[in-house]
Amino acid sequence: MSKILITGNGFDLFHHLPTKYGHFMSIMKTIEKNKYHNEVSFDELFGHDFRESFESDYDLIVENYKVENIKFDYLKIKELGELLRNNNWYKYFDKVRKIETWIDFESEIGNVLNQMSSLIRLVEMKRSRTTIFNNHDMNIYIDFSEFDFCNEGIVDGISINDKYINSRTGKFDAKRTLNELGILLNSFTIIFNMYLSHIVMQFYDNYNNTLRIPINLIDFFYSFNYTPTLESIYNKNIDVVYLHGKTNSDISLQNIVLGVDEIPNEIVSLNAFEFSKYYQKIIKKTNNNLLSIPDESTHITEEHVFYIFGHSLDKSDKEYIKHIFDFLKNDNTEASNVRIFYYDQKDNINKLKNLLSFMKKEVIIDFHASGRLDFVEISESNIEREFSKTIWKKYDEGYIM
Repeated sequence: MSKILITGNGFDLFHHLPTKYGHFMSIMKTIEKNKYHNEVSFDELFGHDFRESFESDYDLIVENYKVENIKFDYLKIKELGELLRNNNWYKYFDKVRKIETWIDFESEIGNVLNQMSSLIRLVEMKRSRTTIFNNHDMNIYIDFSEFDFCNEGIVDGISINDKYINSRTGKFDAKRTLNELGILLNSFTIIFNMYLSHIVMQFYDNYNNTLRIPINLIDFFYSFNYTPTLESIYNKNIDVVYLHGKTNSDISLQNIVLGVDEIPNEIVSLNAFEFSKYYQKIIKKTNNNLLSIPDESTHITEEHVFYIFGHSLDKSDKEYIKHIFDFLKNDNTEASNVRIFYYDQKDNINKLKNLLSFMKKEVIIDFHASGRLDFVEISESNIEREFSKTIWKKYDEGYIM
């Protein structure tokens, strides 16, 4: 093991693929508003909401892909529209305008679960059979009523839909509600999978840019993405470990992980684990480690370079990122290092801040001072230089390059 490439959504965006949260939602809104009866062209799908909201991204797609050749299956588009109309999570996300990134998206799932947790606690505290709750009791989000278990029945509050009232106790049936929310979240995951597999993946065969990352110089590949960009644009035979699952046109084969790191205790007590990433990873068989951390008995025989490309370093993936730094700390050769690629200075600052939010500052400062951690601006020359570096290997008492 020598050179390890770890990719996040920024890797797809580097290839000008429409994989931002906003990209996805704008296309969903277009599908929701229109009816298609024949094969759908690129401009029919991307030339309206998407172009208005993401003009520069639209221009880059047109510049880097043969968009005139891209066609979408109208039957799949129609199926997507039907799923959207019946999904309360989508309706909720569509109303919450503050969501800008996939990290915000995950946080918003957490916000809904926290609201549910507050509601469960409130029901347990009240002795009466009341089914009406207001902001004096709990902090209600105005869009919470997008979920059909509650209605805006009172000013600044909610009333519980009758079908979610336990007929025996007369109280809010939290277990049933969470079960339905879990089913709807799984349905939302299927919607997202269909977007990736039936829309985004149509771009690969029409990539028109000569700029390529020299992945032939990389030994191991790990991806936080759901999309097969490495195999589709570069080499279909490389072996990529998908840490959060992978999209598939066959719904039964997709194993996308879409949830939160931790769920509130009140929800844990009702065994509603389907919202958590750790539960989904085990059920969907994506619970993979990056690599084994060396211990005192392990003798490292070669330098390891971790290239992180397109990942925000947000704390939502902190366990994986900590794992990399634990590897560096336990490397007896003190040669293994991390190279973090960034898009611009703002991105560089955000990545460093995210890293410092969960890593000890002494670790980051020491590794950076010793040259074992570096931030590298994305450019063709920098990519070529970094990936082309020679890795040393140790055999007995000698070293070879």
